[in-house]
Amino acid sequence: MKLQGSIIIGCALGFTIEETSHLVWEEPGNREVKLSLPEYVGRIFAEATQRLFQPKGILFPNLIWMLMTPDDRRIGRNIIRFRRFAQEIIDRKRASKDLSQDDLISICMKTEFYNGNDDAIIDEVFTFFSAGMKTI
Repeated sequence: MKLQGSIIIGCALGFTIEETSHLVWEEPGNREVKLSLPEYVGRIFAEATQRLFQPKGILFPNLIWMLMTPDDRRIGRNIIRFRRFAQEIIDRKRASKDLSQDDLISICMKTEFYNGNDDAIIDEVFTFFSAGMKTI
């Protein structure tokens, strides 16, 4: 997992895995652990997917996004942490004005389609990570 995570981080962010090991994941019971970015995204993907196949997700798919239970809200907070982390990277790249790297975020930032739409860039990064972690 570390090798594939390193490859994906390099391609998506232009970083090394060591530069992303400070993400704080909230576990049930408000216990916090530090995870690398690949572990973090993997957990978001696993827990979010698991929610989809619970009875409430199958019977009432519109309720998936309501975050009704404490566990739903915890997953929501972890997703928000990931999005903030990705936004910080975008902000740093924008402030440095150096988009010469060929990582996914830099490429998206240079593309007119994503111009000013940081949420879309963050969605692309998450999709890239999720797909890459399942296929490499």
